[in-house]
Amino acid sequence: VKLFGVGLMHDMKNLLPADKLLPVDLSFFVGYTQLTSDIYIDKDADQTGEFKANSFMFQAIASKKILFATAFAGVGFSNYNVGFDMLGDYTTETSTFTDPISLNYKKGGMRANVGLRLKLLFLTLTGEYSIAQYNSLSVGAGISIR
Repeated sequence: VKLFGVGLMHDMKNLLPADKLLPVDLSFFVGYTQLTSDIYIDKDADQTGEFKANSFMFQAIASKKILFATAFAGVGFSNYNVGFDMLGDYTTETSTFTDPISLNYKKGGMRANVGLRLKLLFLTLTGEYSIAQYNSLSVGAGISIR
């Protein structure tokens, strides 16, 4: 299994002419993730399955920090490509099939999210609800020791 991802988030509020008038912080995020995995069905027969997935996301995010809580909301665009190939020669009683399966899915569209982050001493709790083709709820916890 190989996993690679990179993201960049930049605060854009200071670039706006009326940055002091905005009651929230404004950031832009761009990210890319790639996942690949090979499954050896029969090494001796050179039969494998290859799984590949990648995604790209661009999003504008507004946030407001009050004491130990940060509320945020965003809107943006995301897309993904997912593929699975079954490679090699597969023999049945009557035929031999070479690379018999190739599945590929591509999709993209708008997305939005809302969430909350709580920073309590060394513990950080997060929750986020995303609205896209497939809605999702994510929760997380982290420990920070300095």
